[in-house]
Amino acid sequence: MRAEVHAYVADAARLNRQPVLVLDPLTALDCSEAGYAEWFTEVTEGIEAHRALVVLKDKECEAESPRTTMMTVGVRNLRAAAPGAMVFLDATQLARKQDPPGVARTLATWSVKETAGVAINVGEHTPQAVADRYGIELRQTLAVTTGRRDLYVVADSSRGGVASADGCNPSDARIGSYEVLSDNPETTQHLWLTTPGISDGPCGSAPASKPGQFVPELATGLLAGTP
Repeated sequence: MRAEVHAYVADAARLNRQPVLVLDPLTALDCSEAGYAEWFTEVTEGIEAHRALVVLKDKECEAESPRTTMMTVGVRNLRAAAPGAMVFLDATQLARKQDPPGVARTLATWSVKETAGVAINVGEHTPQAVADRYGIELRQTLAVTTGRRDLYVVADSSRGGVASADGCNPSDARIGSYEVLSDNPETTQHLWLTTPGISDGPCGSAPASKPGQFVPELATGLLAGTP
């Protein structure tokens, strides 16, 4: 892990590019606080002092450690050992079930005040315009909850070009706008946080695929109708 992260961010630095890391802490050795700390040590030692935009994914751990522990351990370790990292907390799963005020309250317990902001729509097919509106409302609510008006909201736009009929490898999904970032936190930012062509699992237009598997047909399908 350490070597892979270091090679990626170092190559980006040589090319004067902004590396983007989407971290899934559930690949840690276990779901304990010690397990997370060990995993994040590997990541942060790979980043070192390099610049990086880091999205900390939100997943429920089946063992003893709750999501709050997972996210706060990540924020604490990244801030301490990777000072060049801009950390964003993934609020995608929260946004499925809660309105922006509810999401903001939960994010406050995840130390969102110590981060650069929040990521939404990660791996989802929500239309870009819908994600943008949700992002603006969430940012406004976070400003009230945290007292910070400089928190950014980044939406995964890799698969949000149109409204899709299904949420799992939909055949009618299309790519969204390509990575539009600005220094204005009042607008929802756009990044491709999911590689086009990555499968959601054995469903939809890729019934024989595995979650996370690259399926060329899914990637080409996203480009249908694109000039």
